[in-house]
Amino acid sequence: MNQKILAHVNIYNSKIDSNGNTYWSMDITRNSDGAFAKGEISGYESNCLHAARVLFGDSSRFTCTRVEMGLCKFSRFIKGWDYLGCRSEEITENVNKQWDLWLEKNQ
Repeated sequence: MNQKILAHVNIYNSKIDSNGNTYWSMDITRNSDGAFAKGEISGYESNCLHAARVLFGDSSRFTCTRVEMGLCKFSRFIKGWDYLGCRSEEITENVNKQWDLWLEKNQ
């Protein structure tokens, strides 16, 4: 059965810094209305993907792109982004808040 794609998720990460850390962020565009949310994430790619699965049911309901960039470029890219969280419950709550704000501004 061909299921409708509900959203697109972009996952961004920095290359490893001198202390062995990587940094993560994501943005999500909901296809039904174009609502957009973005922010920094604590943890790894799995935190982003799990939050998307909570929002949309399973990974067949969204597309995902992962982009890795150098630390300086990553820092400039996400400058001013809100913090979405670490746990999927926290991330999804903040994504939904951003979507609501986006809809208020764009309808």
